[in-house]
Amino acid sequence: MSSKYGYPTDAVKPGTIVRSIRFDRLGVVTDAFEEEGIIYYSCFLIPNTSSKNALNLTTGYSKNNKTGIDGLLVEESEFDLICYLMLGRVNLDNVGFYHSTPDIML
Repeated sequence: MSSKYGYPTDAVKPGTIVRSIRFDRLGVVTDAFEEEGIIYYSCFLIPNTSSKNALNLTTGYSKNNKTGIDGLLVEESEFDLICYLMLGRVNLDNVGFYHSTPDIML
């Protein structure tokens, strides 16, 4: 259940560490909303720096190449995430995440 126009009561709290199944990356929950009984999370996926090609700025994300220097801000359903509840949550008080909007004029 969701409180009216608020954070869903059944959702994990912001700062929870998660793994995206689709992108195979660790991340942090930043926000959540509920739509038709399904909880959707906004997650910041941490850049993959485990490979030697991760520092190559021209390397982006593709289906075959999951390295890259940039983090991703994505929306995932509750069924596409693995939540690590046994770990402490990340303190997001001093972190700013900027959602892009489609009406930005260039």
